[in-house]
Amino acid sequence: MLSTLVYVNLDDRNVTLENGAYLGKTYLWLESTPFDGETLELTTGRTAVVAYKGSFGTPQGFQRIYVAENDRMGGYYALNSGVLIWSLFTDEPTLLALNISDPGYYGTSGITDTNIDLGPRDLMMDIIVLLPFALPIAVFVLVFALVVRQLRKRAKRKRILRRKTVSSKAV
Repeated sequence: MLSTLVYVNLDDRNVTLENGAYLGKTYLWLESTPFDGETLELTTGRTAVVAYKGSFGTPQGFQRIYVAENDRMGGYYALNSGVLIWSLFTDEPTLLALNISDPGYYGTSGITDTNIDLGPRDLMMDIIVLLPFALPIAVFVLVFALVVRQLRKRAKRKRILRRKTVSSKAV
């Protein structure tokens, strides 16, 4: 198990060790709601251009995201909070404190849990994802309702025919 103590300045995202050694700027979060095409400072000496890319699945549901990448640094960020939700984590300063400069393929991942509010969910994506499950149920209910309606119509016609035949025999 690896552990270390780092200090992160929340205003400028600078990461330092206990002894004051500067590791760089973390890119675990960036600005919230940047403009599409805006250039942001990703980490020390690296910038990235923001590109809106739709939605991405998180533990809090689908979130609208933007992408800010430069080479193998950066990743997908929640649009409303600026929190990194998927990355390669190459040369990320908080990982550098643990002597991990490139986690490789196995480091490619998104967040699996967080207590940070990522912002409102993208409900349209939630609905689209649920459609394959909800559509067969809706079709079943619709067919069931049509069958019941037809059976009731048929039963009503039979009652009307019986009344007519009974009334015609009585005369």
